[in-house]
Order: sequence, then structure tokens, then C-alpha cells
Amino acid sequence: MRRKLYLIAGLVLAVSSFPTLVLIPDLSLLDQVGSALTGLGGLLFVAAALSDRSVLDSSSVEWFHLAGAGDIAIGLGLPTSLAATSDDIVLVGAASLAGLVLVIIGMDMLRGGEYVDVSGR
Repeated sequence: MRRKLYLIAGLVLAVSSFPTLVLIPDLSLLDQVGSALTGLGGLLFVAAALSDRSVLDSSSVEWFHLAGAGDIAIGLGLPTSLAATSDDIVLVGAASLAGLVLVIIGMDMLRGGEYVDVSGR
């Protein structure tokens, strides 16, 4: 069930982020980087949801490594995008804190999930 949620979240993030880069040509550099990181995180979530150990047979990459990398990308993209578009320091601070939490979760998943359940149920 958890991996299906990564598929849904990844598709929503990728489909909503990448068209922004194409359809809005006058984005600031921070907006472009934030959208690209969020879209990359979405693609990594999709790859995590669809990957199988047999496909990645020759390497030691598991689905939760891809999901962890996606969490880190989204955690970096969220405050980057908001810093470019918002003048509200409280909103940017809250987004930065949320991004930091996502980065920490992603790092734990990359290490094999000492604190996050990576069983894939």
C-alpha cells in the first residue's frame, strides 16, 4: 500500500512541476530550480513505486533508496520555490523547516530506514 501512495504522489508532483518550467517562460532561477527539484522528486517517487529488486538486480539500490532521494529532492525544492515567490519570512521559514524534515526522512531512508519503516507494506 505504501508504495502505491508513492506512485500517486510522484505522478501529482511530476505532472504539476515540469509543465511549470515549459509553460511559464519568465520564471526566476530559484523558481526553476525549485520546480525542477520537485519534479525530480516526483519522478524518483514513481521509480520507487514501480521498481522491483529483479530489475535492479546487479546493484544494491532498493525502492526505499529511490524514495529517500525523492524526499531529499522535494525537501530542497519546497523552500527554494517559496523563497523565490514569497516575501513572507514566516512562510519561507515554515517551508524551510518542512523541507529540513523531508531531507532528514530521506537521509534515513537512504541509510535503510532506522527510524522510517521501509518494509514496503
